[in-house]
Amino acid sequence: MINLLSGGGFAFAVTQKLPTAFFGLLTSPSAGNHPQRAIDIGVPWACDNDCFVRYDPIAIHEMLVRYKGLKGCVFMNAPDVIQSHSGTLKRFHVWERIIHGMGFPVSFTLHNGCTVDTVPWDKCDALFIGGNNAFKYSAAVPKIVAEAVRRGMWVHHGRVNSRERIIYSRNMGCASFDGTGFSVYPPKILALLPYHTGHRQPSLLPF
Repeated sequence: MINLLSGGGFAFAVTQKLPTAFFGLLTSPSAGNHPQRAIDIGVPWACDNDCFVRYDPIAIHEMLVRYKGLKGCVFMNAPDVIQSHSGTLKRFHVWERIIHGMGFPVSFTLHNGCTVDTVPWDKCDALFIGGNNAFKYSAAVPKIVAEAVRRGMWVHHGRVNSRERIIYSRNMGCASFDGTGFSVYPPKILALLPYHTGHRQPSLLPF
């Protein structure tokens, strides 16, 4: 499982020459990190949609056009509706065709009310775990993730900032996670690396 870093977290990982096996880039329409920075050092990259802040379809489409043809993308997160599975489904069915048409793998965001039977499995290539904490850590999500893993899909867990939540994500079968805490205070990344060159202590977190 890898840490998809954004903002200053990604810049810190690159400048500190952290092991590339353990991180990648998560960018978005409003983010400054271009995927080419990840491509150049051989790490995966993905795009979120900024819907947690606001839904801006023009900015999202411009991002898709800007990044079209770039290699190494593990998912492009289709626009979602915060804490609404029904709203996310409606928005997903519009954007899935656009994103696939641009040549990107599409992720579907899990929100409150989603069950293993209501995921659009035949239309998505990856899953992004969203929703509020009551949903994210409910019994429903591990069941959905287990089915995604069975299908060989990439699963990403958003808003993961603690050791406990990283371990939970790894044990559930997630391929990646992200958390704003790593951008706010990038040195936090070091404490959660399995091994960091120059540190004698073994892994604090075997992810």
